Amino acid sequence: MTSQRAADIDALIALAEPAAYVIPGESHAELAKQQVRDKHTCLRHILVAETSHNERTFTPLFSLQVGRCEWLHTDVADTALLLLSDSITGTPKLIPRTHADYSYNFSTSAQLCDINRNSVYLAVLPIAHNFQLACPGILGTLSCGGRGGEVVLADNASCDEVIPLIARKKLLMSH
Repeated sequence: MTSQRAADIDALIALAEPAAYVIPGESHAELAKQQVRDKHTCLRHILVAETSHNERTFTPLFSLQVGRCEWLHTDVADTALLLLSDSITGTPKLIPRTHADYSYNFSTSAQLCDINRNSVYLAVLPIAHNFQLACPGILGTLSCGGRGGEVVLADNASCDEVIPLIARKKLLMSH
């Protein structure tokens, strides 16, 4: 989450021990250099989503090229992802969700919301939260093949951002 600062990020990396850390842009580079890279040996990569190519310390996220790989067969009881808590009580917590649990969550939500092949999902809130990710969210839409699997991501929730995005993408409410 872009609102999280050094203490939150440090605590989450210590808990999850990720191999990579993605920062939204070079405005977060100093935080990543000072707080993250040298402190956590688990991190092998720091990826930057938007770059002006002035910062050469990190790998541009969209420069990564990965070919097709074999689908891993995992146990449905294994942890699929770790969701962030809302951190109202202090440092954010990580909530483990299993493959079976999460698949049921987004599939059932998509069915209840009548998501289908003609659907387009507009994600306005941060996608690190369960609601945007799977209620029905991005995963529910993609699982139904919504309009070619189309999901539209807004940079923020302001009307100045969202209304033009709706107009440009021709997004309409179906009900």
